[in-house]
Amino acid sequence: LKQARAAGIKVVTHEASNQVNTDVDIEAFDNLAFGSYLMDQLATCMGGSGKYVAFVGHTTARSHMRWAAAAHDQAKEKYPKIERIAPPVETAENQETAYQAAKQLLAKHPDLKGFEGSSVVDVAGIGRAVREAGAQARTCVMGTSLPSVAGEFLDDGAVDRILLWDPAIAGQAQDKLALMLIQGKKIGPGIDLGLRGYRNLKSIPGTPHALAGAGWIAIDAANLKQYPF
Repeated sequence: LKQARAAGIKVVTHEASNQVNTDVDIEAFDNLAFGSYLMDQLATCMGGSGKYVAFVGHTTARSHMRWAAAAHDQAKEKYPKIERIAPPVETAENQETAYQAAKQLLAKHPDLKGFEGSSVVDVAGIGRAVREAGAQARTCVMGTSLPSVAGEFLDDGAVDRILLWDPAIAGQAQDKLALMLIQGKKIGPGIDLGLRGYRNLKSIPGTPHALAGAGWIAIDAANLKQYPF
């Protein structure tokens, strides 16, 4: 990328907020804003009270830990009756590990009400445990995933909602920014790319060139078929 820029080629990156050798990096969302949004969704499902637990793929995964931390902070600030009962549970991005952990937690904490997943397989593993326990009606399960991974658990409420961002729209955002760069237009906070979730870009503090939208998508049983990936 450094060589490309030195040759006069415009560089636009995605999912690389700390990249130095780029003209602009575009992110679907700021991780802290996404974590707060995730908690808002979970809190609504939980009725504003109850115990929950967060799963992460790895405790060294910066994005996962920031989602979990932001959700926790949002709960403390806005939902004082919601309690996270343990530090984030590490699943190593393994669905079987997530399943076993969720199964043990449901057995140990029969009043456990909420699950937050971070890796793409977390909510699928949790959903399997919830379904086996017949706990669909008393639990709320949400997190980042794909319809192809966790969609089968949405129909009966074993998983309530999955959150993601549309890579096609992110690609369109990159194209629009590249064209703006070629045309010599100014790029910075406040830009409206005319795309859903990218209408008022924000700078991401602590990053050299990154801008973020609010491009998350919430998928449940009602709109699952709109996202066949």
